[in-house]
Amino acid sequence: MRTFKQLGRIGVIILAILSAPVIEALAEDSSSSAAKLAEIQQKIDAADFKAASNLSSTYLKSNQSDAKAHYLLGQSLFRLGKFAQSKVELKEATKMASAQHMNDVAVAANDLLIKLPKDLAAPHQKYSVAKIKGRKVAAAGFARPRLLSFYAAWAEPCKQLSVDLDKVHTEYGEQLEILKVDVDDPANQKIMEQYDISPVPTVVFLDTEGKVTNYFVGYDSATELNSSVKKALNKN
Repeated sequence: MRTFKQLGRIGVIILAILSAPVIEALAEDSSSSAAKLAEIQQKIDAADFKAASNLSSTYLKSNQSDAKAHYLLGQSLFRLGKFAQSKVELKEATKMASAQHMNDVAVAANDLLIKLPKDLAAPHQKYSVAKIKGRKVAAAGFARPRLLSFYAAWAEPCKQLSVDLDKVHTEYGEQLEILKVDVDDPANQKIMEQYDISPVPTVVFLDTEGKVTNYFVGYDSATELNSSVKKALNKN
C-alpha cells in the first residue's frame, strides 16, 4: 500500500505536469505584452504619435488594466495635441500605476498632467458638498478659510509641500484650516471628483462659504504657497 507521503509526491508531480502549460502560456503572454509595449514606445521615440496612439488603443482593448499602456496612449495623445483625451488616459495611468506600485509610471503620467493646458490641469468645483472620511469640507459656514492639499506619497514635490504646509500651520493655524488629502486613499475619491483633481500636488483655497478662491498646480518653492496663503487671508 502506498504511504500518504508517496501519494503526496505523486500529487505534486501531477500538479506540476498540469501546471506547466499554464505557466508557459502566462510567460508567452507576458513576453508578448512587453514586446507590444516596446513597439509602442519605439513609435513614440520616432515621433510617430499617431501610430503609437493606434497601437495603444488596440492593445488596451484586451489589456485594460495595463497602467503603462494607458500612459503611452496618454503620452501619444498629448503629443498630438488631444489634451482632453490625454487627460483621461493619464489620470487612469496614474491611478492604476499607484495601485500596482509602479511609481515610475505614476510619476511620468503625473508630470504630463502638470503640463496640460491650464484650463485642463486646473481644479474645477463641481458641487458644493464633499467629505474627507466622513467629514464635510465644502459646505457653507466655515469658521476659517480652508486649504486643501491634494498629494501622493510617490510624488517628490508633495514631500516638500508637506513640510512647508507644516510651517504655514505653525504661523497661521488659528486663521486657516489645512487639510491634506491623499489621492490614493479610496475614501477621498468623492472630494477628488468634486474638484476634478488631475495632477499632484494641487492646492485649493476655499473661503468661509466653501467657494474656491485660488489654487495652484505643481510645486516649486514656498514662495507661491506663502503668497497664496496671505492672499486667502487678505494679508497682501
